[in-house]
Amino acid sequence: MKFLGTDFGIKYIIAEINGKEVLVSFRDSYWKGIHSASFRINGIKQNVKIKGAYPGFIRRIQEVVIIIKVCLMHAVNRITKRIC
Repeated sequence: MKFLGTDFGIKYIIAEINGKEVLVSFRDSYWKGIHSASFRINGIKQNVKIKGAYPGFIRRIQEVVIIIKVCLMHAVNRITKRIC
């Protein structure tokens, strides 16, 4: 999402590994999960092969379904305890 010329859709992680500053930038969306990742070590862009990212759209749907099931079971249990 761009607002006033600044792209707020990009997220950054800055870390220090073995005395070197590492910057990871990426985009995150509900459809693709994490994508368009780039890595820089001490300001120099590194070529990295991304094997996978978590969670993608399908996994997010699965997690939502599990949460809905748990919430519905909890609600049914509360309702049945009130009636008895």
